[in-house]
Amino acid sequence: LLVAVTTRYVSLSSITAMAFLLVFSVVLYLRGALPVAAPHSTEFLLLAVFIPALSIFRHRTNIGRLLAGTESRVKLFTRGMDVDKK
Repeated sequence: LLVAVTTRYVSLSSITAMAFLLVFSVVLYLRGALPVAAPHSTEFLLLAVFIPALSIFRHRTNIGRLLAGTESRVKLFTRGMDVDKK
């Protein structure tokens, strides 16, 4: 949410969240602190790496637009609809 509010790029926010999930999951796995039973920690880690990696891969066109500076921004905190006042 912080990335979306500060940059107004929803795609960058999604990519950042997935990258954080990937890193956080690997760190928890290495510390032995995953929220699953020990026999299932490897499967949990595989999913926790695969899903963010797939999500980031699916955002590859957004990444290209972000690098090119052509990605559209979201309008946050607008006051209703734009209506012509006559």
